[in-house]
Amino acid sequence: MWWVLLVFEAVGLWGQSQVGRGRWWGWAVVMAHSIPWFVFCLLDGLWGAAAMPPLWWLVNGRYRDWETDRKSVV
Repeated sequence: MWWVLLVFEAVGLWGQSQVGRGRWWGWAVVMAHSIPWFVFCLLDGLWGAAAMPPLWWLVNGRYRDWETDRKSVV
């Protein structure tokens, strides 16, 4: 079932690219895709891969208010 993680990773990278482009829904894609990944890793005993979703949440959770940040810069 390694291909499941590849699908989750592809969705996460796409969502991350949307965050980088300043799209408000990109962070929600990244956060939402991480939940099934995290559950899958815990159920399958992939402890190293289970560390990735919390890291995605930390990195992308900080940029949730990107619109407010950009308005203050411009």
